Amino acid sequence: MPPARQWSGRLHKDEHCQPAINLAIKRCLSKLSDRFSDMYLNFLSPFLAQAGAPAGGPPQQNPIIAFLPMILLVIVFYFFLMRPQQKRAKEQAKLLQNLKSGDKVGTTSGIIGTVITVKDTSVTLRSADSKLEVAKSAVTEILESSNAAGNPATN
Repeated sequence: MPPARQWSGRLHKDEHCQPAINLAIKRCLSKLSDRFSDMYLNFLSPFLAQAGAPAGGPPQQNPIIAFLPMILLVIVFYFFLMRPQQKRAKEQAKLLQNLKSGDKVGTTSGIIGTVITVKDTSVTLRSADSKLEVAKSAVTEILESSNAAGNPATN
């Protein structure tokens, strides 16, 4: 048997092959190169394919268990964020309801003054020599109550 020659990619005239065989080899090589280029371009297709579970595979997971982490996250958010905020809102509403003339209060802007009058949505304060009207919701704390002069209010 003669030694195998390395394929150069082209057919030589000096070879003793029939033209039909040469044509078949050309077609085969072109198909192989097309296959390899397709494999190169689609190398991610097995990773992106979504196949169903095999018939004899493990049973499907319960949908409740699949959503359990999300349900736990909602519960944690409720207890650590929403519930304390609701508690603070109730305390603020109670504080504004108990606000009366003569109380020494602090506001969100840092003004400390004595309440002169209380209206539905605003409060008139006296701070040093000035008289101010601020929104009732701006009052954050009662520093001294008018009925317990000199004693800080308990929150």
